[in-house]
Amino acid sequence: MDRIHSQYLFDPEINADKMIFLAGPRQIGKTTFVRRQLEKLKQNDLYFNWDDPFVRREYNRNPHFLKSQIAKHGTKPLIAFDEIHKHKNWKDILKGLYDLHQNEARFIITGSARRDCFRKSGDSLIGRYFAYGMLPLGLAEAMGSPELIINDDKILSGEKENELLTRLHDIPIKHARDTLQQLMMFSGFPEPFLKANRRFSTKWRRDYKSLLIYEDLRDLSRIQDMKGVEQLVLLLPQTPCPYRSKNN
Repeated sequence: MDRIHSQYLFDPEINADKMIFLAGPRQIGKTTFVRRQLEKLKQNDLYFNWDDPFVRREYNRNPHFLKSQIAKHGTKPLIAFDEIHKHKNWKDILKGLYDLHQNEARFIITGSARRDCFRKSGDSLIGRYFAYGMLPLGLAEAMGSPELIINDDKILSGEKENELLTRLHDIPIKHARDTLQQLMMFSGFPEPFLKANRRFSTKWRRDYKSLLIYEDLRDLSRIQDMKGVEQLVLLLPQTPCPYRSKNN
């Protein structure tokens, strides 16, 4: 499934020689997206998951381990680091590798949303990266037509009014309606959306809530009563909104 990010994320005019930071919720498809791009470039071996003990061992043994990898692929290959934020000194590692290889390679960094927190404090990476976010599937992406997403200011300003009307006219209404219904039923997360199975979706959502509470929330906060948070999450959908009128 094509994501809109492929239209700009690897554009050298936009990113120049900056590192690309791709953040987003768990299981949103960040790793799949990056690995697919590496596959297109025939650079699969330049994906490094820092959860893999071998990757960490290679770095500890030789901090210049990327030299030989870059030499295999010629000019400015794309190097992907996944889950590097779990390493204690990940910022220093990235700074060192980027400063050493910025003229030889491009870097894309993926991982959990925890990485967004570093902006709140002093950071040695400032000026070395551009940050992007990946959200759940939108209607155009879910339909398999990311080109329907308008990213041309001239269309929105009216200078290309006919082009906007043409795009709207070409949208297959039934397909759009069916896809929207599928999104509302199974969410915009790729796995449950593509499977489109109620039983799988129910199990997936339960497990996803547990991951958010017992891993992400635990890492991002100092909350001790995780059981209480879990109970609150279960109660929220059943709680009426006090600001909603009775007629709505």
